Parts: sequence; structure tokens; C-alpha cells
Amino acid sequence: MPDLAAFNQQLAALADASLPLPAGLRLIAADARKPRVRAALRQVADDLDTGVPLEEAFGRHRDLFPPLYARLVAAGIRTGDLPGVLVHLDEHFATTRGFRLTLWRALAYPLVILTSLSALGAVLLVIIVPHFSTIFEDFEFAIPLMTRALLGSAPVLVWVLAGVALAGLLTPIAALLLGRSPRAGAIGEALLRPLPIIGACLRRMHAAQWCGIVRAGLSAGLPLESSITLAADTLHTPGLHHDSQQLIDAAARGEPAHPARNLRVLPRGLPAGMAGAQSPAQLQQTFTTWTELLRRQAGLRIQAVAEIVPPLLLALIGLVIGFFALAMVLPLIRLMTNLM
Repeated sequence: MPDLAAFNQQLAALADASLPLPAGLRLIAADARKPRVRAALRQVADDLDTGVPLEEAFGRHRDLFPPLYARLVAAGIRTGDLPGVLVHLDEHFATTRGFRLTLWRALAYPLVILTSLSALGAVLLVIIVPHFSTIFEDFEFAIPLMTRALLGSAPVLVWVLAGVALAGLLTPIAALLLGRSPRAGAIGEALLRPLPIIGACLRRMHAAQWCGIVRAGLSAGLPLESSITLAADTLHTPGLHHDSQQLIDAAARGEPAHPARNLRVLPRGLPAGMAGAQSPAQLQQTFTTWTELLRRQAGLRIQAVAEIVPPLLLALIGLVIGFFALAMVLPLIRLMTNLM
């Protein structure tokens, strides 16, 4: 995503200067630091010079240029508004990157705390609890129920805490690999959508990205149905595929506002806004408005994650630490009481 976003910004500047696309690609290739990117850009430029269609030329390098990019660039060239299309694409890339970074920053602090304390708890259970267990065996009175519960569950708790710590360590790696996968949207929806707060945030993020892609398609001159299909295919989430098909079917029946109750991810007010648009310009403005609205809503929910999750996590950790400390201290207190 960062390489494609930087490339898109350079191409937008060259397109705004009315430079032919093959020449622009070669100029960008000359400044590319990665040999693989440099070779791919030069190959695309050579293919375009030999008459290969743009979508096919970009399609030969799908690891660098997703279908979304090739189709919108080709549409922008056909309509003579390539700079405008590239600007909309740049906004889409910036929105996607901003969402991921902001959400990750909101979750990184709780993740570090949970991982560190889980690892510490596992170590304490392995090193300290067995010594206490040996000491408690010599006591001539009944061990408190809380202490017996801790000692009995210690072998299981060690594995649970070790698993939590390992999962915390692997989460950044999994997130990095997931971000590079074309199925990232579907996997993220399946894992995160059921979670409270985070699931609502994810839905707003996906809806904002979807509206932004549809807007970019409309600005490139694509029909509404093609723009909706392009957005659904780009994000690869089952919920958005369902909603997109609902909107396309309703538009084909002449009832664009009908599927509001059946939407899973998109806001229910969107079909009414689409139905009220009287011209292509108004329709594009409708998606612009919804994109900005959903961006703000997603930002507010990410802020809520940053404000709510850490205190809840700290409260839970406090309860666990309190239970552990009390379970270890109670037998000692009872022993001292008996001795007195």
C-alpha cells in the first residue's frame, strides 16, 4: 500500500502536467529504489507502447497494481480526467492507511500490557506457586478455598497465560501479513466484527472505504453498477458483497431505496440518498458526503476504543493480580493468627 500510494502521487503530478502515461511511468521508474518496482514500471511502459491495453499491462503485475487501480486509471484515460481520478485514488489510499494506523495505535498499548503481564503471570505460576504449595502442605489447618482454587488451577493457568502472551507477540506479525493479503477484508471481518466496539468501528471503516471507491469509480466515468461492483471486489468482505448486490438488484428493479433494511455493513440512509440524486454530479456528491460522514464516525469509534479498552483491561488485570496476591497471603495470615 505505501509503495502504491507513493507511485499514485507521482503519477498524478505527471498526469496533471499532461505527460503521456508511458513517459511518466519511465520517469517514475528512474526514481524507484526497488529493482522489482523499477523493472515492472518499465515493462508496463513498454507494453503500452506496443499497444497492450492498460488493464492488461497493469494486470501482469497484480502484486503491485490491484485490479481497482488498473480499471480506474483506464477509465480516467477514456474520460480525459486521469488527474482527477488519481486524486480520488490518493484519498482512498490515505483513508485506508490512516484507518489502519489509528486503529493499531489504539490497540497497541493494551496489547503490550496484556502480553507483558500474561508472560509475567505465567513465570510466577511456574516459579513461585510450586514453592508456596510445598509450604502450605506442612500447615496443620485447612487451606482457604481461594488458595486451593489457585493451586489446583495453576497448571492450566500457566498454559492459558503463556498462550495469551504468545498470541500477543504474534499479533503484530499476523497483522502485517494480513495487510498484504488480498483477502484481508474478509479475514478481518470474520475475526473482528463480532467484537464489541471494535466490530462497529470496523464496519464504519469498511463502509467509508466502499463509498470512497464508488465515488472514485463515478468520477472516472464508470456506471453506478460497475462502480459498486468494483468497490465490493476490491474490499473482499462478505458483508459488503451482500450489500453491493442488494443495491445493484434494487437499482435494476427501479427501487434504489428498497434494500435499506437488508444492509449488513452500509448505512441504511445511503440508498435513500442514492435515490434522491437527480444527476451523475449529485450522485457523486452523495457518495462524497457519505464518505466524509463515515470517516468521521469511524474516527470517533477508534477514539472510543482508545479511551475504553485500556481502563477495562487494567481493571481486569487488577482483579487478577488481587486474586493471586490474596490467595497467597490468606494462608500466611491464618497461620499468624493461629500462632498468636
